[in-house]
Amino acid sequence: KARLAETESLNPPGTRLILDEGDDESEAVKTQLSDLRLRAGVAAVVIFLVLLLFLGSLRSAAIVFATIAFSVLITVNLIYFGGFTLNVLTLMGIAMG
Repeated sequence: KARLAETESLNPPGTRLILDEGDDESEAVKTQLSDLRLRAGVAAVVIFLVLLLFLGSLRSAAIVFATIAFSVLITVNLIYFGGFTLNVLTLMGIAMG
């Protein structure tokens, strides 16, 4: 919102920018990101527990979990720095890998 005042001088003469407060989605986006963090944490715990259940060893489950997390982190960084978009096909490719 503060940047909008700066861009006001860039508008052609005789035009003005009207910001409708009803269209502000920033709070909804913040809530959704918070919900996403919570769901990611719960998913990580469930994945670790399933690995622990099937492997039967805390050490083995931790190694496999760390390997999966590290590979996903590397993949997301490569996508970001490569300039690719994170769309449905990209996410399906990560899930299949």
